[in-house]
Amino acid sequence: MKTKYFFLSMLSAMALTASFTACSSDDDDPTPEVVESKAITVDTDTLKMDVAATSTFNITDGGGDYKVFSENPEVVTATIDNNTVSVTSLKKGKTGVVISDAQGNYKRVMVQSMYMTMSLDKETVAIGIKLGHTDGRATVTVTAGNGGYTAVVADENIATARVSGDNIVLTAKAKGTTTLTVTDMMGLTKTVPVTVESSSIPYTDEEKQEIVNTLTDNTIVWDGQQSMSWGNYGVVKNGDNNVVTWDYYGYYYFKFNVGPDLTVGTKTNCTVEAKMDWGSPETTYDNVTVEILKNDSKRIWGIAYVIKDNYLHYGYFCMGL
Repeated sequence: MKTKYFFLSMLSAMALTASFTACSSDDDDPTPEVVESKAITVDTDTLKMDVAATSTFNITDGGGDYKVFSENPEVVTATIDNNTVSVTSLKKGKTGVVISDAQGNYKRVMVQSMYMTMSLDKETVAIGIKLGHTDGRATVTVTAGNGGYTAVVADENIATARVSGDNIVLTAKAKGTTTLTVTDMMGLTKTVPVTVESSSIPYTDEEKQEIVNTLTDNTIVWDGQQSMSWGNYGVVKNGDNNVVTWDYYGYYYFKFNVGPDLTVGTKTNCTVEAKMDWGSPETTYDNVTVEILKNDSKRIWGIAYVIKDNYLHYGYFCMGL
């Protein structure tokens, strides 16, 4: 009987010891630390910057180990140094810069790359009205701006303006001075003075170059009238003169008597004979100046002009040899 009670006492003691041991083990195990996820915050949610400039913003909180990328690297690029993000504008546009951290959080910052000042290809505009004529033209190009342009001329009795993409086409109406104001979609403006003057110059250097660069077919133009696709073109000898001609059986024709040679340069005392209306008489222009702009042995390009009765008559030609 005593033996029975002894074993029961031992079992109770072992159970109690095991109980204390289990409790002690539970108390000794550390509780896993719970890391609270922090949203990424920055000191600006939007970034407005000038084209070709670099701007920065700072990460003020987040999970660390930050990375950054641009949604459109053609508009802006982005780099990061510690908590500072640098954004460089490459061209006009709107995109986003995205930051990520070690906890898988993301933050998007809107970036608007735009021009902060407007620039034009001319600081002043001079338009020549050809002598005796009633209009002249000049083109002003926006070299830095945000699109959606409007153009206003202060005095439309002197000139008017028409917008074509990035170009402002001015048409002169009368001699005088005025101003042109160009405004873009963001409200940027640029104002330049405009002067309209009478001119005896038939073509600018740029217009001469355009004649050479763009004309590849036989063409003659005189006083705004152009030769037709029908008729005979050619360069013929008439005595000592070379004649650049278009002729439709004597009913309509242009005949530019250029002179003894077709070398590049200015020829004086030339003549132009023109008949462009059925039944109308021929009109002859003496003392015409002809400039051969180019002669590549296969084709010639040139202009002709003369002042008669206080009026500038002028034209150009391209002719195969």
